[in-house]
Amino acid sequence: MDFIAKPLLTTETNEGYEKTTENIAAAFQETACKTLVSRLLRAVEDTGLTKVVAGGGVVANSRLRAMLAEHTELTCIFPPLKLCGDNGAMIAGVAYHFLKRGETSPLNTTACARIPQFKRGLQT
Repeated sequence: MDFIAKPLLTTETNEGYEKTTENIAAAFQETACKTLVSRLLRAVEDTGLTKVVAGGGVVANSRLRAMLAEHTELTCIFPPLKLCGDNGAMIAGVAYHFLKRGETSPLNTTACARIPQFKRGLQT
């Protein structure tokens, strides 16, 4: 989440709009969605992929779906809204199948959210 903190904290909400809770929330949503789409487009550029499968709770956001739909060069696959649940539930569901097969990892296993083959590496 640290990659979206800076743009979200510097979002301008004084573009002729009153600083109401609703306007601040809308500005936050717009900035979050723009940031996610921007990062996705960079990943698409780095990998050459043109098909995107979206998942998790954030995919239930109609503004994000609309922004992704504007990019006709991409094929975006979205699950039905009723399946856009929290990632924790999705991970637990997949973990269940691994555990059922007897596949486990040691407790000291680490994770990396970055894919090193991307041209930009760990840069933000």
